[in-house]
Amino acid sequence: MLEAVSRLSGMGMAVLSPWGEVVARAGDTTGRLGGADPTALPEGRMRFRGRDALVARVTVKGRLRYVLVAFEEGAGSLTWLELTRSLLVASALQRSAEAQQDRSRKGALLAEWLAGPQAAPMLLPRLVDAGIETESEYVVAVAEAGPRARGGRMAAVRGQALLEKLREAADDYFRTRGYGYLSETRAEHVVWVLSGGAPHAQGEPLFLALRAAAGADVPVRLGLSLPREDLTGVADAYHQAVLAAQSLAGPEGHAWFDLVDPVYWVLKQQPPANLATMRDRLVGPVKDADDGKLWRTLTAYLRSPDDLTALAEELHVHVNTLRYRLKRIATLLGVDLARPETLAKLYLAQQIDAMLDREGGV
Repeated sequence: MLEAVSRLSGMGMAVLSPWGEVVARAGDTTGRLGGADPTALPEGRMRFRGRDALVARVTVKGRLRYVLVAFEEGAGSLTWLELTRSLLVASALQRSAEAQQDRSRKGALLAEWLAGPQAAPMLLPRLVDAGIETESEYVVAVAEAGPRARGGRMAAVRGQALLEKLREAADDYFRTRGYGYLSETRAEHVVWVLSGGAPHAQGEPLFLALRAAAGADVPVRLGLSLPREDLTGVADAYHQAVLAAQSLAGPEGHAWFDLVDPVYWVLKQQPPANLATMRDRLVGPVKDADDGKLWRTLTAYLRSPDDLTALAEELHVHVNTLRYRLKRIATLLGVDLARPETLAKLYLAQQIDAMLDREGGV
């Protein structure tokens, strides 16, 4: 379709995906077009890669599907651009309708696989038919969106609609790249199994596709498991992906399970109330002292205990003031800050506090 319009209009044209990949091009579009953030390109006339261009955003059902870039060739450029946008919208609507039935089938299969991973040999023909390659590795991905803690019926409804939008966006991403996949929407997140190619290279572009679908104001967190080959290990890989998503310190981003802090992994096995009790036992007197000044000092010290002069500069205090604060901390806790086992316990308490604060715990 793009080639036909380009031939009739004389314009060079390119279609960019929300994650920055050139998915189609026709006519005079020489040069590197990918690599930019398509979601940041403004609608209308602009300079793109050193040339005058027209940009049109192709949005369908509230989600950005493509960004169309056309290099101008005359007075009719805007008309040709709008025609091409209309054709891309129609194509996206047709693909969306065709994918809906396939999405339901794949969601049911993934739910069955996760519920009974030991039965994977029995599911093998259906998994292969869905595109899961048995001779290569697969990865489980989990995506959350919005604030970490959502409450209320209306919030839940909005959350489910957002998760469905993310699921559809990632499904489009996998289809465009030719990967086998399964997907399912759950109460708090979306789950995918990605098979084929180089799954470990998909983290960044997949995150960009999800972020573009969610919109600039909605944080997205993506967790990915270690690549696996054994089909019976899908449930373990799913838990790895969940843990990776939950381990992100900021409101959004993506993380692989092999980069998860092992301390966080161990702490996640405990109920929040137990963790809060442990934190308060280890560092409670310091957290309650001096409006948090001593706690901030201890947190910084645990990060860099070897150079007090540099640490004092970081805290904007005299080094003697820093020594006085550390002495007060040691007195309040009844510990020796020079002992490695003491530092290990205090670091654990600090990590507990950070995790509870991040996840809305006690």
